[in-house]
Amino acid sequence: MRNILRSISVCALLAASTVPFAAHAADDAAKARAAIAAARGKIDAGDKVGASAEAAGIQARARDALRSAELNLAQGHKKEAQIDAAHASEMADAALVTADRRKVEAERDRSRDAEAAASTAQQNAAAADARADAAQQGAAAAAAQAAAAQQSAAQAAAETEALRSAPPVVAQAPTTTTVIQKETVRRPATPARRTVTRVVRKPAVAAQVTDRTTTTVTTTPQ
Repeated sequence: MRNILRSISVCALLAASTVPFAAHAADDAAKARAAIAAARGKIDAGDKVGASAEAAGIQARARDALRSAELNLAQGHKKEAQIDAAHASEMADAALVTADRRKVEAERDRSRDAEAAASTAQQNAAAADARADAAQQGAAAAAAQAAAAQQSAAQAAAETEALRSAPPVVAQAPTTTTVIQKETVRRPATPARRTVTRVVRKPAVAAQVTDRTTTTVTTTPQ
């Protein structure tokens, strides 16, 4: 009887010590399942916002950690499952942050590219306007040159017509000039001879005098 009572006491003690352990084990399993569920929710949220594209590497590590947590929980490794689930949650949070940051950067790049494209378009439009103005000025200059050339041609035609309408010019014969020269020779009279008884001195013969007259006649043809 005493042995039976001792056995019952030992069984009661063992049962009493097993109840807290079982409760603790159940609590660890619940925590592991909760951590796994939280990690899975974050990963799913990341997939919906594009974390798989913007932060594919981080999102993949979060999935690997989640699978490891689920495997540890299935094998009864509740603590390890909680650790893996917590790591999966951290990776999922990092993927969300990275995806958001990259989206903001991409939006900023798109805005900057749009501004650059708008500025380029404005510059191209200004250059096109400048080319149009230059072409218009060139056309105006060409029109002015054409008008000047037309005026010169008209003036040349008028001068040609005036020359055609003018009476013919008769060439005048050269003027003939006739020079008539007349010479008049005067000889001195021979003195009369007379007889004298004295010595006669003969006077010297006077030099012959010639008078020359020049007459110029100019004839002009009619």
